[in-house]
Amino acid sequence: AGQIDRLLVDETNVIVADFKTGARPSVTPVDYHRQMALYAALLEQIYPDREVVTWLVWTEDRSVEEIDRAARDAALAALALG
Repeated sequence: AGQIDRLLVDETNVIVADFKTGARPSVTPVDYHRQMALYAALLEQIYPDREVVTWLVWTEDRSVEEIDRAARDAALAALALG
């Protein structure tokens, strides 16, 4: 917990991939949105000139879910409200 599984940095993007065991659920747990939001917030400070993209990779069904900026922003706002 609390460690990025894969990080790809190129000239324009920073891609964060976090691997999750099991199949992709019908509704992604809020904790995963928070996790990706915190990773993105930190990486945006380190790489201010690049777009940060966050992916959850579900290993059982080999699917990838992008957690977009709106979902990350909502997760951070909810954290701030406590």
